[in-house]
Amino acid sequence: MVLTNGCRELPVTTTDWPVAVTGSKGGIQYSMAFREITIGLPVSLTGKYCAQGRQVFEAVNLFVGYVNKEGGLQIGSGSRLPVKLIHRDDRSRTGVAEEIVGKLLDEDRVDILFGPYSSGLTMAAARIAQQRGKVLWNHGGSSDEIFKQGWRYLVSAISPASDYFRHLPRLLLCGAPALKRLCIIKASNSKFAAHIGRGLSEGAEESGFEPPQEISFHSPIADPGTIIERLSDLEPDALVLAGSFQDDVSLVKQRHLFPKTIRRIAAVAAGVQAFAEELGPYSNEVIGPSQWEPTVEHEKIIGPDCDWFAQNFKERYGKPPDYMAAGAFAVGIILQECARRAGSLIDDDLRQVAAELDIHTLYGRFKIDPETGRQVGHKIHLVQWQDGRSNLLLS
Repeated sequence: MVLTNGCRELPVTTTDWPVAVTGSKGGIQYSMAFREITIGLPVSLTGKYCAQGRQVFEAVNLFVGYVNKEGGLQIGSGSRLPVKLIHRDDRSRTGVAEEIVGKLLDEDRVDILFGPYSSGLTMAAARIAQQRGKVLWNHGGSSDEIFKQGWRYLVSAISPASDYFRHLPRLLLCGAPALKRLCIIKASNSKFAAHIGRGLSEGAEESGFEPPQEISFHSPIADPGTIIERLSDLEPDALVLAGSFQDDVSLVKQRHLFPKTIRRIAAVAAGVQAFAEELGPYSNEVIGPSQWEPTVEHEKIIGPDCDWFAQNFKERYGKPPDYMAAGAFAVGIILQECARRAGSLIDDDLRQVAAELDIHTLYGRFKIDPETGRQVGHKIHLVQWQDGRSNLLLS
């Protein structure tokens, strides 16, 4: 929003009276009055995603505190407005996520809608957001399936699942050129896992690997022993696990029973600290995908840097942040930049600016496909665990 007095631009101020924000939708000009900006957050505070949901909730609270300390969220070059977070527990269930997104929009009438954690919940939330013409600011749903629905009201900061292990074959060749036989154990009832497998296969072909062998199971795993028997028959050189967090952990706990031919293990679950905490020494040398690493520096970033975020998150919550926390915080920074450039909080205006945006935050590069909202600029990192610490292998 640009406020002018004649030709002179007024200084940025924080106000406690209604501020008029203009915008357009469908060619119609709108003017809306705000005292504060409300962010709606469906979040898993209970259920199977509660650990990740808690990090998301804490990171968004940290963003709200940060932006309010700066004087509020700036719209255009004019006034700043304070931000308030309104959250509802989705209980890690898609049906509940759909219900509470409706309540955030209809009852709470939030100005901005952040997405939940997990691809399934994000899919449910994005469907409702599209129906209501509300942009969903996506930090936690990476399944490629989300971006195949033709939903325009979607802005994603997170890299898609097909990129998770796309570059793993190239990394393996650099460290052990003799490795040729890949095997992926993946959940048959997960489209997320299917896209991870597709990306791995494409990367394997590009690197000269044989097509990866596949072992499918229905998540959650009922009998790891049956899977290990099939693995012993195949005798691969490298193994990739693509199930739920608990599926991957259950299999890695049995790694002493894996065939001796396996020289490298990678798991989707190995991208977060909880993987090493739960497995202890069993996590050693396991490779995982990470959307964000605090040691990776980015030039000319907008907003706080990695050091500020990691330090303030740990000081406030007593633990280091994982990548889902960094993504949730970064989405706030991206929203802030879109509002500043658009001079509006109208969803169509924000979506248009987001489609044209190419910036870096502490999370890395942000650039989306203008049609689908799919993230195309951000890069996945590959890390390897040793004695409870993750070491960056590929950035």
